Amino acid sequence: MKVIVVGPTGFIGSSVLRKCLLNPRITTVIAVTRRQLPDELGGRKLRQVIVREEQDWLEWRDERNLKEFEDASACIWCIGGRPKNFASPDEFVQVTYTYAMSFISALLQTNLAQRFRFCYISSWGADLTEKKFRVFDKRNAYLKGRTEKALFGLTREATTEQGWELYTFRPGTVLDNQGQITRNGFKGVFGSVVPSIGISVLAAAILDVSLRGYGDDGLSVFFENKEIIGKGEEAQLLEAEEIKIFEEQCRRLKEDKGRWG
Repeated sequence: MKVIVVGPTGFIGSSVLRKCLLNPRITTVIAVTRRQLPDELGGRKLRQVIVREEQDWLEWRDERNLKEFEDASACIWCIGGRPKNFASPDEFVQVTYTYAMSFISALLQTNLAQRFRFCYISSWGADLTEKKFRVFDKRNAYLKGRTEKALFGLTREATTEQGWELYTFRPGTVLDNQGQITRNGFKGVFGSVVPSIGISVLAAAILDVSLRGYGDDGLSVFFENKEIIGKGEEAQLLEAEEIKIFEEQCRRLKEDKGRWG
């Protein structure tokens, strides 16, 4: 199974990438990134599509890059952040909305697997209407909601004609493996309002859905923070069992090889 990970160098993206590389069901990981990944992540399973120029994120014309995406079964979009993480409001809009639209438009023209799953990492409080009253984080909620709505619009026809499934994840404050709030998290008064989720649980949930889907119809499924936690905890148990089975199979193959020379 081939999986595309867009934005594998960020906090969430790097965790998703590691889980993809460790999962025995995934045979190829295409990492779409601005810069070369660390050597320790290398291996036959990982292939990199390095896109350094802004224009190349806006117009996917390089046939060599598009060729790498062919036959992929899933894509996990990990690019994002809150307005404070960007140099300007325009950059926030471009990276969050325009890049996503450009990329998915390119995928729609690519020969993907018969059943393809697109997993989009949005954020808690995303507002599809862009009208709800908000005391804080308004720009982020509105733009993430606009992006979600546009993704649904772009893929609606593909869900029936090309076997696409669209899954949107709305995590709250993402905690690191020590349970600490990261730079994108909410602190103080707002921190008591926004729900939280551990990075390992979030990554496990996203990977599980990208591998197995969810239900019979993935036309447009939204996972709120509480649902992501439930799915992630369930996925972690299944993941541990699968790895255990895979390791046992490897051990037996090694024993058989030694027995027969």
